[in-house]
Amino acid sequence: MVRKGGANIAEALKLLALFEATQNIFEDDLERILREERNC
Repeated sequence: MVRKGGANIAEALKLLALFEATQNIFEDDLERILREERNC
């Protein structure tokens, strides 16, 4: 959609950055949970 010009590129990039940040938070939390489980 972005490539075909059907979306605002600046907004698409901001949304992508938000998705990436959310994914990083999720992965950090998952790693912490798994580490805590191993230590119990």
